[in-house]
Amino acid sequence: MQQDQLKISPLKAINNLARENKIVAEYQLEKESGPAHAKFYCVRLRLGDKEYVGSDRSIKLAQRAAAQIALNDQTHLLLKDKSDKGINLSKHPTVTLNTWAAQNHIPIQYVLLNQHSVTTPNNVSSNFPCIMFYYRLYLGQDLHFDGHDLSHQLARINCAYHALNFIRDNEKSIL
Repeated sequence: MQQDQLKISPLKAINNLARENKIVAEYQLEKESGPAHAKFYCVRLRLGDKEYVGSDRSIKLAQRAAAQIALNDQTHLLLKDKSDKGINLSKHPTVTLNTWAAQNHIPIQYVLLNQHSVTTPNNVSSNFPCIMFYYRLYLGQDLHFDGHDLSHQLARINCAYHALNFIRDNEKSIL
């Protein structure tokens, strides 16, 4: 991550990341709960085709929480050396994996293993319930990669990241 992005707010960093990667960052209020004097807000950030959920005691703080979660997930994109000629992780991971698997005639399958309610990780003091989804990605007949997140899509993306990192490091032995 660039040094200047470490010093700016998560909201501004996400806007910069979206602009540099030519994707849309959109915040949407998902839920408002609690009495008038103690409201609690849940905001969904759509960053391209990925989604992140943040919650806090104001809409602005919930947006900031969602942006920070997105930044934590996108850090590898900011650190990635653009000259790397291997598998390109700056593209959407499921698309990259599907393309690689099709080119190499290797079947892939995502299977939902489990789901359960959890409290949001960004604000431990709140008890705002979310659902954590656990997936397993089968790559060919011998390999599998597990992932989890707060949406079906993000959990599958997590699996794909694990698979792509493994492929990048072991492609010759897989093929």
